[in-house]
Amino acid sequence: MKLLQRKEPVVVFLKESLLDSMDWFRINRIYKVKHYTVLYRGEEHIYINPDIEGGQRISEIITVLFKQKYLSQKAEQLLDEVEKLTDGDTINCLLNVWSEWRDKVRKLELHNQAEGILKQVRSKRLYYKARKNREVIDELFNIGFGVYDKESKADFKKGADNVFMYGYLLGMEGCSSPGIPGKATAL
Repeated sequence: MKLLQRKEPVVVFLKESLLDSMDWFRINRIYKVKHYTVLYRGEEHIYINPDIEGGQRISEIITVLFKQKYLSQKAEQLLDEVEKLTDGDTINCLLNVWSEWRDKVRKLELHNQAEGILKQVRSKRLYYKARKNREVIDELFNIGFGVYDKESKADFKKGADNVFMYGYLLGMEGCSSPGIPGKATAL
């Protein structure tokens, strides 16, 4: 999966004649609109039909709208303005695109947060300690995954949960009071 490189899309004008069959499938079947005004191909660009009336203003609105983290009152005002320039179908399409974009931004933010946590883990040398326990971690995952069951369950979540709980237990042992095994100190 490819992550976004920026939190705000680049708005590009794209003529209708340059759309391919996948674009039309997205417009007609996913967005459920009959004509092309706005399109998102899953990249970092949002495409606008340059032939629609008010296209330049819609471009400006999209730039502001996609900076919004939530559909707030300001976002509603922007959508109302787009609706005056176009129609209700365009609003549905734009909301669909906004939602898809926000999901990708959330994944980018989560990825950045996870990288920060990994950096902390590595700086505290926990990463190297965990590598020593690799066989145990693999075995915990295999048990949860159902490798040894008569009927394979392929339960990835259970395997991941086992590994997480093991890591949590190791972390709690690292915080335990000297001389009292398993007793965590107050933070």
